[in-house]
Amino acid sequence: MDSDSGSSYPYTICHEKICLHLKIVDINSLFLHEKTIPEMLEKLAAEIRMDEALRHPVIIDEESLVVLDGMHRVAALKILNCRRIPACLVNYKSPSISVGAWYRTITATNDYPVDKMLEEMSSLGFDIERVDLEPYDKIGKNDIVAAAKTRENIHLICHSFDNLKEAYDHIKLIENRLKQLNFKVNYETETDSFKKLKEGVVDAILLTPKLSKDE
Repeated sequence: MDSDSGSSYPYTICHEKICLHLKIVDINSLFLHEKTIPEMLEKLAAEIRMDEALRHPVIIDEESLVVLDGMHRVAALKILNCRRIPACLVNYKSPSISVGAWYRTITATNDYPVDKMLEEMSSLGFDIERVDLEPYDKIGKNDIVAAAKTRENIHLICHSFDNLKEAYDHIKLIENRLKQLNFKVNYETETDSFKKLKEGVVDAILLTPKLSKDE
């Protein structure tokens, strides 16, 4: 993973709306825009050390070299003293690139069933409101911090906030409280979250606000 031999030149794959440039880049030239999660980072570094391979390139903006997807992979390779990393360079300003959100999947324990989750959120000062429709477009607006979705119901989690940073600070408070009660909390993509909830792999999803490209 750390060979000094040879140079790497981009390999370009062009689709109708976007071009992807594959290249080996200097790991210290990349910029991380979010904090990493220690437990995820430790696990990933151990997996890469065991596999002796990185299975997917990180995605970075070709202009700013900001990591758009793969911050934990970058941080894990730094722990392993790697100097270069496979990357897919894209034009972040392209309208073909959209910004998603990392949802939190929640798995209950025998001591604390999933119903206890809402009680704990309420005890932290959040207002809980059951709704019939899935409020994806409302999350992050009008004091709606997040939404908790189980296989049966969906509830809005409400608290005042001035900006999305404060909203995510509230979400972190919820995460920490659930972890203290031994709920298992993981970060998943939107697609994987809904799939795992439908298949019964997890008990609930914490739907978080989506960020715009400017945010």
